[in-house]
Amino acid sequence: MKIAYDMEVWERLGAKLPITAPLKTHPSYLLTGSSGSGKSYALKYLMFNASNEARLWVCDFKDSEDFTFLKGLNGYYEGDNAEQGILHFHDAFTKVRKKEIITQEIRILVIDEYPSLLLYLSSIDKEEKTKRADRIKRCVAEMLMLGRGLGFGVWIVTQRADASLFDGGSRDNFMGIISLGRTSREQEQMLFAGEEIQKRIYKPGEGIVLLDGLPLMEIKFPMIKDVKKLEGKIIEGFKKSRG
Repeated sequence: MKIAYDMEVWERLGAKLPITAPLKTHPSYLLTGSSGSGKSYALKYLMFNASNEARLWVCDFKDSEDFTFLKGLNGYYEGDNAEQGILHFHDAFTKVRKKEIITQEIRILVIDEYPSLLLYLSSIDKEEKTKRADRIKRCVAEMLMLGRGLGFGVWIVTQRADASLFDGGSRDNFMGIISLGRTSREQEQMLFAGEEIQKRIYKPGEGIVLLDGLPLMEIKFPMIKDVKKLEGKIIEGFKKSRG
């Protein structure tokens, strides 16, 4: 799957050198970036590139305008339904793990603004004495730790990737970490410990990526003028993967 383009080559030579990683071996990604960093656009670009290889699920707790084009499609869960979407995906994962279903299909779960969902569920847990937030965290952790060999990946999209979001150190199981825009020193040390990071200000759509087995790289996402066309291609991928 194409991730983005090598920023150094783009700026120095004016050439677009794609940075790629096989979706089968690198199914899980952590995408971080503050407001205005180009995170939502980058996510659509990644979804487009993955849609021809994998079946996508999208859980959009905030029910944002970014994913309006997916409304009504099988595999899209907005608002309070985001919790159920994660559980549905985990059920499919469990059936494959237990060999109740044999498949070579790659399946990707995209959770946009994951911390907001957990915060919401935690507030319900306090009122109703339930453990819904813990259940979701356990499901996500299990899929991050065991999903690669089964063709299951999880994409977490968030402004900050605090360790408290991930049970049992499962954050270390992302095969790719993408950080866009301005990143705090604390966040850099948390996500890219031991890596040498250049001090520079990134424009929207620019940042760094750390892929499993590769050195840290600066990346740039291309500007696509026809966003509606891009969204249409994602819709085609949704429908095609579901027959």
